[in-house]
Amino acid sequence: MRGSGVPIVHYVAPQLWAWRPGRARELAQRVDHLMALLPFEVPFFANYGIPCTYVGHSAIESGATRGDGKAFRQRHGLPADAPVLCVVPGSRTSEVRRILPIFGQSLRKLIETNPDLRVVIPVAASVAGEVEALTKDWPLPVTLIADADERFDAFAACDAAMTKSGTVTLELALAQVPMVVAYRVTATTAFLVRRMGVNVEYASLVNLLAGHMVVPELIQEDCTPEKVAAAVEELFRSKEARQAQRAGFREVIAILGDANPPPSERAAKVVLDAIRVRDAVQRQG
Repeated sequence: MRGSGVPIVHYVAPQLWAWRPGRARELAQRVDHLMALLPFEVPFFANYGIPCTYVGHSAIESGATRGDGKAFRQRHGLPADAPVLCVVPGSRTSEVRRILPIFGQSLRKLIETNPDLRVVIPVAASVAGEVEALTKDWPLPVTLIADADERFDAFAACDAAMTKSGTVTLELALAQVPMVVAYRVTATTAFLVRRMGVNVEYASLVNLLAGHMVVPELIQEDCTPEKVAAAVEELFRSKEARQAQRAGFREVIAILGDANPPPSERAAKVVLDAIRVRDAVQRQG
């Protein structure tokens, strides 16, 4: 508990700003300090009397900006002039089973106008078998990437992305890959979330940080093969749409701030500072 003599420093502030903000009062009794991944979290928790430091999101030191797309295409036999779409269905079996079939139906529509389309799927080991089974009948070449070391090379090789929401949207933004964000939960979960009262306007971190619609979001009832395919087609066809997203990505990257020192070092400093303050108080006592 807070004030016990041992500083309680919580890394990764809970997303109470999205729903149930009143729980921040309970959190204030339990922690001495929070480390936030997103800059707007600091004033939110300050309103509840919780000291909070923005240390930065780990995505900015992930290496997402350093992918080698040309080498990736060569390694995996992807034609230099073929359109390549990154598909990110998630890392949990339940979300893969909900989202990947929708993405597959979207691709069947996209190949009607993009017959040379290739798909790259960076896949988590936990769902690799599920993804392979669900994509084996897709009517276009699919490259599954299970090696985490190739993830950002894969991003750099892609012209656009069809992705679930989550941290991956920040990674794709850092890699300058235009994207369409789509997500669907069960009807029961959707009902409960709406009853709880969602306090955010956007689902993707890119749009949340920018404060406006940088990337299209197709959530729940809007997450249909027709709408997803149309949004991706717009990215393939419109240079202006791609440029607009990349301008928004630069805005988001500026908001996230400099990667030097990296978030991991900033977080370590917060912990060390908390220990020094505790030690100084004990010496004075």
